[in-house]
Amino acid sequence: MSSDLHVDQLADQIAEMAVQIDAATHTLLTTIREFDHRGGWAAQGHQTCARWLSWRIGMGSGAASDYVRVANRLGELPLIDEAFRTATISYSKVRAITRVANAANEAHLVELAKLSSGAQLEVACRKYKTTQPHDPRDEADHRYVRRRALDDGMVKLEIALRPDEAAKVFALIDAGVKAASAGSSAEDFGTPYGEVKRLRPKKFDRADAFMAMIEQQVRGDLNPGGHRGPPHRRSVRGRARRSELRNSHSPYPTPTPDRYLASQAAIASTLAASITASGAL
Repeated sequence: MSSDLHVDQLADQIAEMAVQIDAATHTLLTTIREFDHRGGWAAQGHQTCARWLSWRIGMGSGAASDYVRVANRLGELPLIDEAFRTATISYSKVRAITRVANAANEAHLVELAKLSSGAQLEVACRKYKTTQPHDPRDEADHRYVRRRALDDGMVKLEIALRPDEAAKVFALIDAGVKAASAGSSAEDFGTPYGEVKRLRPKKFDRADAFMAMIEQQVRGDLNPGGHRGPPHRRSVRGRARRSELRNSHSPYPTPTPDRYLASQAAIASTLAASITASGAL
């Protein structure tokens, strides 16, 4: 019985089972790649291989899309494919490095994956990707707004935007929260949620500020705009009820996101410079 084992033995069992799962996942992805290339999903009446996976094996749409993407990338990256086949690196690490890997850097990425935790590798690859040239033609595949109903009755919104667009959105949201926290009235920062502070004891949060911004956009107080850059993913859960909305006659201020963008660019540039200097990528 596992309850009779020493904690170190349990740890070893977990690691051994994880290796077996990774090896089996490699076999699964290899099969998925062949199935995808042969169009088996279309022959069975589905629009994409990811949708077929969701139907046939009950996989979530996000996980299914990742499986198809990683499966096809492994066919282009033999060194990463071999490291995964032998369970030298985990699926989570493979998923991260295949987002930025190419023939020139895959060997270095495999070594980086061996030396990093899964979380560290995710951050490194995400920062590195922001330093790479962005093809505007790929934007349609990465920029989106999605909604999903949650079990508690709420609705989760997931938005993928370019970094400058995300900075503008969060600059507006954070300005609303800051103004509310400082005790400003609805007229001070143009939000119909000023009265919500009085109606409920909870702290005025980003969801409140987000909904205030949406209400102003509906009234025409905001003028959205966008520029260039790779997408940046943000998730927001709207919590305000429609009955809490109130009219406001003052425009919402538009803080500049320059400081936010500068800090993000500095982090990404520093990471890219250090990696390039060491020959890691």
